[in-house]
Amino acid sequence: MRNAFIIGISLLLAFLSCAKQEQPAVEEVMLEVSMPRTVTKTVLGLKAADVYPVLWSVGDYITVNGVQSRPLTALEAGSTTAVFHFSAPIKTPYHVQYGTEVPSTQQYTNGNICAFSAPMQATSYEAAFTLKHQACVLSLPLSGSVTVAGISVSAIDGTPLSGGGTVQLTIPGSGVSIASAKTFCVALQPAYLEKGLSVDIYTTTGDRMNLVSFVGETLTAGTVYEFPTTAFKANAHPVTVIANYAQLKAFADRVAAGEKYLQARMTANIQADNTWTPLEGFTGDFDGGGYTLSGLKKAFVNELQGSIRNLTVEADIAITSKDDIVGDESVYWAGILTNRMYTGAQVSNCIAKGTISYTQWGKELRVGAICGYAVRGTIEHCVNRAAITATGDGSAAVLAGGIVGMVYASSNEVHVTDCANEGTLTLLGTLKTPEAGGIVGRFQPVSTSALSGCRFSGEITFGSGSTLSGATNLGGIAGSVKTASIAGCSSAGTMTVSSSSSGAIRAGGILGNAQSDIGLSGCTFSGALTIHVPSHGTLNTNAFTGLYSTDTHTETGCVNSGTITVL
Repeated sequence: MRNAFIIGISLLLAFLSCAKQEQPAVEEVMLEVSMPRTVTKTVLGLKAADVYPVLWSVGDYITVNGVQSRPLTALEAGSTTAVFHFSAPIKTPYHVQYGTEVPSTQQYTNGNICAFSAPMQATSYEAAFTLKHQACVLSLPLSGSVTVAGISVSAIDGTPLSGGGTVQLTIPGSGVSIASAKTFCVALQPAYLEKGLSVDIYTTTGDRMNLVSFVGETLTAGTVYEFPTTAFKANAHPVTVIANYAQLKAFADRVAAGEKYLQARMTANIQADNTWTPLEGFTGDFDGGGYTLSGLKKAFVNELQGSIRNLTVEADIAITSKDDIVGDESVYWAGILTNRMYTGAQVSNCIAKGTISYTQWGKELRVGAICGYAVRGTIEHCVNRAAITATGDGSAAVLAGGIVGMVYASSNEVHVTDCANEGTLTLLGTLKTPEAGGIVGRFQPVSTSALSGCRFSGEITFGSGSTLSGATNLGGIAGSVKTASIAGCSSAGTMTVSSSSSGAIRAGGILGNAQSDIGLSGCTFSGALTIHVPSHGTLNTNAFTGLYSTDTHTETGCVNSGTITVL
């Protein structure tokens, strides 16, 4: 958030008239300089009505027409009004200066800027006028368990921010502990930041955190630019701080322009609009900081090759035309956090909320709340609380999961660990060989991949009136699985298949269809499975696995307290 800090100054000339003509010289001139509101000298905190107040301090002086006043004493300072004494004569117009330029080296004062670091000036014939700022201020609240030794601020494109270009905030002595949070403030020259502002924070132990923000923005005089409170975390690469939608869009523009490997950290909840375009081929690290990104109409990322963590995404995604869908020549996929994961991508500690509905358009459909299609990578400690709806047109398979629609990898491991689905999954329309699971629709990676510690407590419905053709695979954890281990998973949700007819049905409390090389261990089914299909092919249903191959398939230490009803 940005807040202007305004300093109103009245100059009452005790021995000068207010006429707009040159005045005769006098032996001594006293200028009374007033500023509204009270806190402390150039305070950047405890603001009132979005205005940062200023009080005069001991040692302050101003220069009028090149003549320096006497420094303020303890009796004269400490309020919004001070009387400055001049021994030399002064004539109108009054050219008033406080400080000369933004210094390249400034000294730390908690929640404050040091004296004369933010210059002000004015020219007037009048006895009352407003001193104008020549600088802006960066305010950075930090928290953590480290001791800060110094801070450096620079423009990434080299634009000068002080008389020496960059700004160094020096901290005397043994540094400043931020265990109880401290605010670091520096004065900066106004500038246009084409590539953003880079802030380096150094600790006494040699660790460094780099933050990047305000990309493509103009810093204007008289404005405080506030970072939200940021927890110190050492990093090897710059971290872009994102506190609002404009900054998120600027970050997305950089990715679209080819800067695929970037690191970012959200520091506030962000409300998006329908202008959002998913990040494409992102290979960096996006830390949501535990905050929520809401208002999306499309996935946060299209193809993820990096990592997303600590982020809640709330979206309302309706894919109802070919123009809205992504995929390749034979397959479509869709998700809320990401449409597709590839090349070692990772999603961790993320939550999906809202809705995602997908209408099939002549190709196989893979849809999930966290990810539509995972080719490689890891999904861990994620939760779905969204409502997923997939409507088939009978042209190809529909694969849907509360966390991920389909996992497939021919040569790389995929792990889905400690994830939970608390949302709803509804399949409608003409469904050809549908596969649905509380966590994964189809899990088909290499044999060393794993699906473990996952929990389903939501609801899966093959909607009334849907037409089912081919085999139907339904499981509380996965619709179908091949060459993987399933361990420590629990299914406590409800599953319903309701249709006039179907081909073969394979439904289980944990797995629907288990193919070769499956190890199922330590899993619990306590939910409810109901099948109401008057006309169907082979029916295979069981508390743990509806249909399984005897080829290296094992079920060990699994517990059943759920119900299965066939009507």
